[in-house]
Amino acid sequence: MLHPPDGPVAGVIAVVWRDGCVLLVRRRNLPNRGLWAFPGGRQHRAETIVAGALRELAEETGLHAEAGTVFTAFDVFAPGGPDGATHHFVLSAVLVRHAVGMAVAADDALEVGWFAVDSLPEPAVPDLGRIARLSLEALETGEGG
Repeated sequence: MLHPPDGPVAGVIAVVWRDGCVLLVRRRNLPNRGLWAFPGGRQHRAETIVAGALRELAEETGLHAEAGTVFTAFDVFAPGGPDGATHHFVLSAVLVRHAVGMAVAADDALEVGWFAVDSLPEPAVPDLGRIARLSLEALETGEGG
């Protein structure tokens, strides 16, 4: 039987704004199947946070970017492990600027969409609105690169 790791798993999300809207994906797979979320996933061994977020962005949406800045990190506790255990992820959020291309659903994404912060879709992962607002603050203050 598979068991979750003893400690948290490192993950990354990419937060991309374009024309006043944030890019979201609707998840295809567990643990967040069917929920709207930021593009992201597990960070690979020997991969920086920013590189991981840019990789996940490209894999899930087809958008490409060369730079981003970490603006926050947060805990996610997801139920549903094979043995009923709760999984613990620590996600680093990367504000991505100058993403190019046309967003399309790929890899773990059922669909993609661009949403204003005051009209985020449901059902969504916890913290979606909070992270979207934090990213806007980072953009406005210049803390996000």
